[in-house]
Amino acid sequence: MIESTKSTGKADWWLYKARQRQRQKDLMEAKKKNQRQRKSKERSKTRQAIPQQNKERPAFPSRMAKKGSLDSVRKSLPYSPRKKVAVVAALVESPSTRKALEQLGHVRSPEDEDDTRMATAALNDIATALGTTKNKRSDDARATVNVGGSLISGEAVSNA
Repeated sequence: MIESTKSTGKADWWLYKARQRQRQKDLMEAKKKNQRQRKSKERSKTRQAIPQQNKERPAFPSRMAKKGSLDSVRKSLPYSPRKKVAVVAALVESPSTRKALEQLGHVRSPEDEDDTRMATAALNDIATALGTTKNKRSDDARATVNVGGSLISGEAVSNA
């Protein structure tokens, strides 16, 4: 608290203004303190809410941290493309790494690869069957090709 240095007891103008400035300063500090507390509460709430909404946290805190790690790994990998592929393939074949990459969509699971292989084989069989039937040049063959093409493309088959 600011005290008067004069013994007259009169309300000095400078004392009044000094006390007013001190009150303003105290009010501003209290407001800033409240704002800091409110912001810290909001930050803590958002930090608690983020893991519940999105269980996937980024592996790196920033782009620069990720780039630094990538650069150091690139420097340590062999220069030969064949050897580099062998090292990375061995890393990817690790069960935990493969599972994480499957969840991110970078690597397909063995079941998905089997399904794709079977679908490709079925399409190849249909294509060869339609190709051989198409070359026969008869009315029945033409109708069979039209029905097969309609079935594959999802069009309605017409009675012609």
